[in-house]
Amino acid sequence: MLVYANPFIDEASFQQPTTLDTHTQHTGNLGRSRQEEVWQLRRPLSRRPSLASLSLSRSFIARPVPCCSCFLLKKREQEEKSLVRHISTCAMVFVTFTSVVAWLWNQGYTAVPQPQVSAAPQSRRIAFCFKATSDPKLQAEYKEHHRHVWPEMKRALAKHGWHKYSLFMRPDGLIVGVFESDQTLSKCLEGMSHEEVNARWQADMQQYFPKGELRPDEQMTELEEVMYLPD
Repeated sequence: MLVYANPFIDEASFQQPTTLDTHTQHTGNLGRSRQEEVWQLRRPLSRRPSLASLSLSRSFIARPVPCCSCFLLKKREQEEKSLVRHISTCAMVFVTFTSVVAWLWNQGYTAVPQPQVSAAPQSRRIAFCFKATSDPKLQAEYKEHHRHVWPEMKRALAKHGWHKYSLFMRPDGLIVGVFESDQTLSKCLEGMSHEEVNARWQADMQQYFPKGELRPDEQMTELEEVMYLPD
């Protein structure tokens, strides 16, 4: 209960010990602010505070002003709550991401598409034969030419798949050739047909073969492999 000053009551009425003592007993548990207002009423009328000032002081005292430590604790509590929410969000995103990656992995997908590596073509041996002259003198010249093959002819042969190329000659003029390639004999011959150096070489070798309309490399017949022992 708030007691206000009444200008129509004389000051002597506030000097009664019994009334003040009883009032003090009732207001002793209301806090220091209420007691200060009661003691203000015991002052003379000329020194008593006005009703407005009492109301302002009472309202001001009733509203606690937070101190600096309370403000910092509240701010720290808000920061901790924000950090917990941020960690929870990150954890949920991580769990979702790992779940999606695991599902994709089980379905056969990968994060980075793997390039399709095609297997290297299998190299194989190719054998062929054709018939040259049976004249021993011409055969000797033919062998001499093949001991000194032109460098540009060697490059052209390697370019079109003629690797580890060998020629074998029988006294009657039968020649057997063997080489390794990842292409067929027809593809290798087709590639050499577009080389200018091969045209000159075949023109020089024409004299060691029976006369006809076909060049030496056009008379080659592929042979079938019957047996192969790698070791």
